[in-house]
Amino acid sequence: MSAVRVLYIAGYGRSGSTVLDTVLGTLPGVVSTGELEKLAAARADDEPCACGAPVTGCAFWQAVTARLASAGFDLASFEQDRRHLEHRLGALRLLARRSARADRYAAGTRALFAAILAESGRNVIVDSSKTPARAEALARVAGLDLFVLHLVRDGRGVAWSLAKALARDAAGGVATALRPRSVVRTALSWRFTNEAARRLFAARPADRRLLVRYEDYVRALPVALAPLGEFLGLTPAELGARLVDEGGFRPGHAVAGNRLRLQQSVRLTPDVAWRSGLSPRDRARFQRLAGSTMRAFGYLDGEDA
Repeated sequence: MSAVRVLYIAGYGRSGSTVLDTVLGTLPGVVSTGELEKLAAARADDEPCACGAPVTGCAFWQAVTARLASAGFDLASFEQDRRHLEHRLGALRLLARRSARADRYAAGTRALFAAILAESGRNVIVDSSKTPARAEALARVAGLDLFVLHLVRDGRGVAWSLAKALARDAAGGVATALRPRSVVRTALSWRFTNEAARRLFAARPADRRLLVRYEDYVRALPVALAPLGEFLGLTPAELGARLVDEGGFRPGHAVAGNRLRLQQSVRLTPDVAWRSGLSPRDRARFQRLAGSTMRAFGYLDGEDA
């Protein structure tokens, strides 16, 4: 049996992963799943799928879970194993030695991915869960061909996005109310997550990794994603032609992620409101706490991002 191809988007939230996931899901042979690590939670809370139906009422996810149930797959038990192993210490345990829990996790992961591919009729899964620790765990699962796309956005844009409160709107894709987050907290967590993703990125084979800056892909998507062509089974010309935005990209069946997934059409539109919205004081705070990481990804140098 050939390995299951998984394109994993790693990075920090509010960096454009939902839009990128949606765009990739429009390519032939590719199925967009959103933040797949949250499938069990989305089902428990009956959150909306990108198709507009509740996850528990979505025909696609109903069919996937039916396939799993017929194979004796227990999503609740799998979720316990997943939560235990998909954090930093858990991933290291999985690397260091095999255990019954690690074996169950690996088998459950393969079963879930196989059911998604079988139901979709596609051959590549896009998972935009983002957490580097999940990618580390997936990298240890035999039978997966894992490609890591590290998506990074200027942290000041992320800080501006997270500084705004969002009221709970289950139907609109906001499962819980989101309080404003301080620039200091965002700077520290943005730095930590992207440094972790950078270490993970460096450990992947050169043909199984790609660094993409949000600012580059919203400007020139075909150019930014061109290195993905071989993994996706497309020539550069085919990939470029498929990635032309002709009126927007239609979401598929992504779970969790940004509320943009619930729109009928998703367009690539650069969000640079932080340039006028973030105060000089907060910019300076962010740079003081995460400046070295920003420079590592080409920010601050010339301020052209």
